[in-house]
Amino acid sequence: MHQFITYKGKEILYADYSGCKSMDEMMTVLESSSQVLINHPDKLLILINYEGAYASMDYMKRAKRMSAETHHKVAKRAIIGMTEIQAILLKTFNRFAKDKAYAFKTKEQALEFLIS
Repeated sequence: MHQFITYKGKEILYADYSGCKSMDEMMTVLESSSQVLINHPDKLLILINYEGAYASMDYMKRAKRMSAETHHKVAKRAIIGMTEIQAILLKTFNRFAKDKAYAFKTKEQALEFLIS
């Protein structure tokens, strides 16, 4: 699901898809994280963990729509735990998204990017 974490004094929305094995689980995390963005008064730093998660084109289509609705609430977005197939989907996502997402190999790298 999602939670807020603090890293070096910065608040970060952590969307954890790790272990999601179905489209329904992925959509639940996407919808709940998007609602947090919509309802939060400020722009947010976002860390997304896709480790071991299920990915599909249907999910990416919905994620693109949600990104269009919430892009004004995103300061930066970093992703960890992506497979090669997910990285290809990310490239497609970034071509259409107003708020680009950047993939990192480690959580530490992603967090440092977010706070920089």
